[in-house]
Amino acid sequence: MAADKSVFAPLRMALWLPLIAFIGLCVVFFASLKFSPRTELPSPLIDRPIPTFSLPELRTAAVRTSADLPEEAFLLNVWATWCFPCREEHPVLMDIAADGIPIVGLNYKDDDSKAIEWLNSIGDPYRLNLVDREGDFGIDLGVYGVPATYLIDSARTIRYKHIGPISRVQWREELAPILRSLQGNDEQV
Repeated sequence: MAADKSVFAPLRMALWLPLIAFIGLCVVFFASLKFSPRTELPSPLIDRPIPTFSLPELRTAAVRTSADLPEEAFLLNVWATWCFPCREEHPVLMDIAADGIPIVGLNYKDDDSKAIEWLNSIGDPYRLNLVDREGDFGIDLGVYGVPATYLIDSARTIRYKHIGPISRVQWREELAPILRSLQGNDEQV
C-alpha cells in the first residue's frame, strides 16, 4: 500500500519554512544597509550645547574648557594616531584649515607624545587640540569610533555629526554647505 502523499505535504512545507524565513531576514538586512548611510547616525546631541569639559591641550597641557572654543562656527574632529582612517582624512582637514576654517581636535584615547610627533610630521590643522586620554568626553559626545566630526555653531551648539573620514567630495557636497549656513553667509567655504 502506497503512503498517502497528502499526509506528508504539510510536513515537507514545514521543513522549508526556516530557510524561507532566513532568506527573508537576509533581504531585509541587506536592504537596510543599502538605504542607510554609514556616515549619518542620529545623535541625541544634535541641537544641544556641546557637553561641558575640562581637558588638557595637547601641546601645552593647559586645561581648557568650553569657554576656550572658537566663537564662530567650527569643526570638532575626534582623531587618534592609531586610527588608520584618521590618516586618510588628514590631508582633507589640512585643506579645510588652509581655507581658514577653524578646527578643534580631540585626541581620543591616545599617547600624547605619539600624537605630537604625528602632527609634527604630517601637519597640524587644529587651532586647539584637546586630549581625552580616558575617552570620557568622547562618551559625553556619543563617540563610538574615530574619526568623527561635529559641526558646532557660534553658540557652541552641535548641529551635525559625521561618522568616518571626511573625503573631499563629502566636505564639498555635505559638510561645507552646512558650515556655510551656520556661518550665516553664502561665501565659498
